[in-house]
Amino acid sequence: MSLAVVNFTSCNNDEPDSPGRTVTEIRATNVTGNTSGVTTVKLIGDFNWVDGELSIDVIAQAPFVNNGFTLNLPATLDDRFLFPLWNEEEVGEGVTISDKEAKIFVAFEFFGFDSDGNPIGDFAFIAESDERFYIAAWFYVDRNVSMIGEIDGERINVSFRKGWNIMYSAFDEAGGQFSTTQRPAGVEFGWDFHRYGDTRAKSLRSVNSLFAR
Repeated sequence: MSLAVVNFTSCNNDEPDSPGRTVTEIRATNVTGNTSGVTTVKLIGDFNWVDGELSIDVIAQAPFVNNGFTLNLPATLDDRFLFPLWNEEEVGEGVTISDKEAKIFVAFEFFGFDSDGNPIGDFAFIAESDERFYIAAWFYVDRNVSMIGEIDGERINVSFRKGWNIMYSAFDEAGGQFSTTQRPAGVEFGWDFHRYGDTRAKSLRSVNSLFAR
């Protein structure tokens, strides 16, 4: 699979590939997949059905043009979008965290909407090799925090700065998983669109992670 090119803009002018960087702008070009009918890309904070109508809290959105988009993330998030990073029942003693009071928001996917305002698929920043599948997730944290250890076969070594960060998760054929804020060396990521109903893409994008709540 050929994948799209993506550029990052760091809010503190760090080198884009530095671990634990904060990222406020996402620019994607040459997105792969069937993007026909997509007009808008949205990062959704929450959604609910109210009297049969879909109610959506949008954190950020951008037009989808020329098979790409530029999405600017807000510098801060309202506390209602955040949940605790530490959960004693889920994490237990297998993981060490620097600050158990830290709260996060996680985005594995960005949603594609048509001109009628209907979600028709989602975008993810992914990579594939003969042995592994990779997916990146955007994390907002309300403070600097690090986390290291293993839980249910998922090895974790992340260091988040306050604000937006990127975490990379690798899945191997044996079911192993490793998540880190260090971008994997030699792995070419790109943006791919999963159109709802595409079962092949859905199987590729299944994410079973401590962070996917």
